[in-house]
Amino acid sequence: MYKFVRIKYKSIMVNGDDKNSVEISASGTIHERDGHTNIYFESKEKIVFEIDVENGCLDLRQGESKLHLEIKKKIENSYQTPYGMLGLITHLDVLELNEERLKIKYRLFQEEECISNIYMQIHWLPAS
Repeated sequence: MYKFVRIKYKSIMVNGDDKNSVEISASGTIHERDGHTNIYFESKEKIVFEIDVENGCLDLRQGESKLHLEIKKKIENSYQTPYGMLGLITHLDVLELNEERLKIKYRLFQEEECISNIYMQIHWLPAS
């Protein structure tokens, strides 16, 4: 099923004592098919966000950057930044998906050091 929705996105990134949050309200789409869910929207700055969820796996795309995560596994990623590619390891701790919300918590590692804890929630409602 493919539907147009209104997206409310919020993420909180905790790096030691620093805490940054991002909130976005945007029009987007949800495409659900055979246990696979794709969420797509753009920020006001025209940055594309795309999230794919299937069988405990999650792909997060934000602009040119992409992370692959799997529940309870450490996964090596190459993450594109404005300064070049950065080697990161992801660990997906929480993945909750229902008819109107996606909630995730994951950690980013550089080598063996946890550099960030990220909490993300995406709610959607039918587009009016």
